[in-house]
Amino acid sequence: MPNSGKIKEFLNKKVKEKNLYDKLLTEEGAYAGLSSGDLFYDYLRVDPEVVKTLDIIHPNDNLQNPIEAGWYKKSKFESFKENSSNPDQAWAGHENRDLGYSAERYFGQQFQSQGSEVEYPESLNNPGFDLMVNGIEVQSKVGTSQLIDKHFEKYPASEYPDRLLVTNTEAANDYINRYPENADKIIDGGPLKPIKDQYFDSSHSAQEIFEDEDFFSVPIAESVSIGLLISASKNTYKLIQNKKSFSEALIDTGIDTASRAGTISLSATAGSLIIGSLSGPYGYIAGKFVGGMLGLYPGRKISTIIKHNIRCKNEQINLEESIKKYLKKLSSISIKNNNIFKNKEERLNKYLSNRNKITSEVWEYIKLKIEDEKKYKYSIVKKIDRSIKDINELNQKAEYLSSLADEAIFLGNKIGIGPIFLKNESKELIETSKLYNKCIEKII
Repeated sequence: MPNSGKIKEFLNKKVKEKNLYDKLLTEEGAYAGLSSGDLFYDYLRVDPEVVKTLDIIHPNDNLQNPIEAGWYKKSKFESFKENSSNPDQAWAGHENRDLGYSAERYFGQQFQSQGSEVEYPESLNNPGFDLMVNGIEVQSKVGTSQLIDKHFEKYPASEYPDRLLVTNTEAANDYINRYPENADKIIDGGPLKPIKDQYFDSSHSAQEIFEDEDFFSVPIAESVSIGLLISASKNTYKLIQNKKSFSEALIDTGIDTASRAGTISLSATAGSLIIGSLSGPYGYIAGKFVGGMLGLYPGRKISTIIKHNIRCKNEQINLEESIKKYLKKLSSISIKNNNIFKNKEERLNKYLSNRNKITSEVWEYIKLKIEDEKKYKYSIVKKIDRSIKDINELNQKAEYLSSLADEAIFLGNKIGIGPIFLKNESKELIETSKLYNKCIEKII
């Protein structure tokens, strides 16, 4: 049987489906690592002092950690979008207000680091001053020198001779240049940038815990970044293995990234909204994480379909034709075999039906067995005929065409017509399957 070795080789080399363990070590595992890494990165970038400040200035919201602070910011922004005629302006006003409170704490930390004793009024809106430093009232202002002008217009230095004002370097210098006589009232609290960075970086990072706009501070959506990293790593590995050319790897990276980014984003959003609506901020994060992982599978399917139609079209057509040729030959042999079987049945009937009672009873039993075999073979032949018209009838759940080639061979084996009896057709089927599988290995 010279062909049996090739048949075994063909069956052993069909496209293998990865089990769940393998998948968790590849794309799903990569997504889990990258997504959780980005989450921890955003979490750790939130300054604890900013969280403490937010908790103080929003006492009814219980903002004990970056996740709760981020959830508060997310909810606030959504509230502005729903209820404000100009949500961007309303949000900017909210953030600048919180920046002002954050600056008070920033300046207070500076004084404390220098050994001063710092106290804060019980009311956040205490008139005239924001903190007490060594028993002296100190007003905090951050921004432009015009804010200092307004303060002294409302609280003249002559009426409050002991009160001081701490502000950022830029505002302090500009005000002192214009009013040098009040230089002894102004404390330079340092440049504006680090003051704003401490608050806005923390605020943005807290929000990013729940958003998909940045990835490790890179202004590219998390879904796109993760999709790109997974796709680039996968295609680079195949390039190194000489399974793809550089141009194929480049094109496939683009297709894989686009398909995965889309499905990750949609699935993560759906998961976060569904679970988040039931479980709050922690459920939102869990839903986003689980949804994103589940979104990898349809993304992988979409990219495979696209690349399959582009890259493996000729191999697919050739394999389809080979499967149909194999089935047609199978059909012609089965028709001949059925005629032989029918003739045998007629001869047995003629010989045994008119014998004695014992022989007749045996014949009745044999006829039942013959009928069962006829029904079985008839069902196989009908499936062969249907499959000649549409090869997907071989297995509606088959993911790859090479699986249908397997089914065609197994179908023939069920009625005793193995590949050894279809030498030319099986040889062509094996060769076209190998070419198809080689193409498939490049794209999955």
